Amino acid sequence: MSRASSTGAGPASSDENGGGRAPSLQRGCALGIIVLFLLVSGLGYMWWQAYNKFNPPAELREYAYRASLDSIVDSKAPARSDSAPLDAEEILFFMGAVDTVWSVWSEFDRVYDSAYAETGADEEFDPLEFDEVGTLFWRIPLLTRRGLIDHLNKSNRSWEEYIGIKQRVVAAADISQREATDSLHALMRRYHLAVAEEGAPMPNDDLFRRTLELRPLLDSTEKAMAAPLREDILRRGVQLLVGTDEAFYGEE
Repeated sequence: MSRASSTGAGPASSDENGGGRAPSLQRGCALGIIVLFLLVSGLGYMWWQAYNKFNPPAELREYAYRASLDSIVDSKAPARSDSAPLDAEEILFFMGAVDTVWSVWSEFDRVYDSAYAETGADEEFDPLEFDEVGTLFWRIPLLTRRGLIDHLNKSNRSWEEYIGIKQRVVAAADISQREATDSLHALMRRYHLAVAEEGAPMPNDDLFRRTLELRPLLDSTEKAMAAPLREDILRRGVQLLVGTDEAFYGEE
């Protein structure tokens, strides 16, 4: 009898304990689902923000890809000949490109100063922040190319002519890759961005490899025309020197 009573008591006790755990388990599952939902929602929002930042907006999409150049640049003229010396018109055209690109950067500068005016001069700018300044920063290559292509079309110049003239002017102005890198670093320090350590790859190898090929072909007149523009190109034309104008989507 006592053994039967003891045996009979076991299931009753188990039912009572089991009945006590069920609501706790249900609450735990519900809480887990809510946390998971919030996590997924948060990650989805971050992904959407990143997508909007890095994906070119409709009004700038045609400036994002090299394949679009044929449809947005009017002139189809071939690249200039290496044997042809620079003339005053080409120098003027290139400095117009510098002016155009600098105006885009100046607008970013204005937005940056306005956004950080109340936080102090030493506030570090994080390009990955999902705010107006960060979004504008990543759209600079697109805005640069839009202004530049407008300048090309007004001047009736092709993209190939523009690249050739840029290479020739930089070579004639005797601007080195090291100097372009130093100008880039000075610009980065202006926004408290981390500057790459010594030995890091320098920007725009293609441009400066080409200038080394062109320098033996330059004459004294070309050098004399470009020399007074040297410092201005290094300061206001740094975006062209480091290749922002040629930073197409899908290319390294």
